Amino acid sequence: MLAASIYKTKAKPVSGDRNKLIAQAHDALYLATLLCYAQGLAMLRKASVQHGMEIPLKDVVTIWRGGCIIRSSMLELFTTAFTKKEPHNILVDKKIASIVKKKQAGLRKIVQLMAGARIPGAAMMSALTYLDAYTSERMSTNLIQAQRDFFGAHTYQRIDKEGSFHTEWES
Repeated sequence: MLAASIYKTKAKPVSGDRNKLIAQAHDALYLATLLCYAQGLAMLRKASVQHGMEIPLKDVVTIWRGGCIIRSSMLELFTTAFTKKEPHNILVDKKIASIVKKKQAGLRKIVQLMAGARIPGAAMMSALTYLDAYTSERMSTNLIQAQRDFFGAHTYQRIDKEGSFHTEWES
């Protein structure tokens, strides 16, 4: 309440074709949910590998599908993806990738509208950021290596040459 009174932020109305916005919101919610599952399953897979647990993700999503809390029909997609060959991430499965490609315009539009209207939408924005980060060949976070080298001579790797490098950033 205090911050709201200091900054005087209010959500702005969103305008446009109501039916189109509803369809975009549907796609946005569906895809954001799928992306959250993708991220969670990728984390389970990584933990399983790191700790030698050999967690069968196909069995995990099958159990979730029959459970009392999750029971999402979306889990059937993941079961199918894990039946073929367990991917590092379900986002590389062809069927799931086609869904992502089809629905991402809706997610992008809704995130854009929410940001422009000052409507908090952390989960959807985070899901979109995960997709963009996962599907990017290069990211700005690679600059962190340069920052670490500047402040502590930790070296960095380059994309055009093999090896570790250090730069004298100040003369």
